[in-house]
Amino acid sequence: MNEILNQIINQEVKKHIARFPTIQEIQKLAEYIMFYQDDDTDVQALAGLVENFVEEKMAECENCGQWHLKEDMVNPYGDSEYYCDDQCHELHQEKFYDMHEEARAEYTASNR
Repeated sequence: MNEILNQIINQEVKKHIARFPTIQEIQKLAEYIMFYQDDDTDVQALAGLVENFVEEKMAECENCGQWHLKEDMVNPYGDSEYYCDDQCHELHQEKFYDMHEEARAEYTASNR
């Protein structure tokens, strides 16, 4: 029975993050579910708890799009921008800077 429940939970997480969760993510999810579940928790409510967990405790990297636990990610600005690590943050900054450079070059070219 536990194996079936594990498969259901893994599939529910995969719907949101496009991959199966890691062992650490499953452990954090289990803690989350144990805290919020009650006697009325059924499969539908469990799916809702998984969705809430992903929304509250996980984030998608602004650079590469991978999902991770927020606590394991870099959040340099203290807002909703999360990055896998410093390297993803730097790569994103380089892309962002390049977009401004391209716009500046277009502006300069159009004003000649």
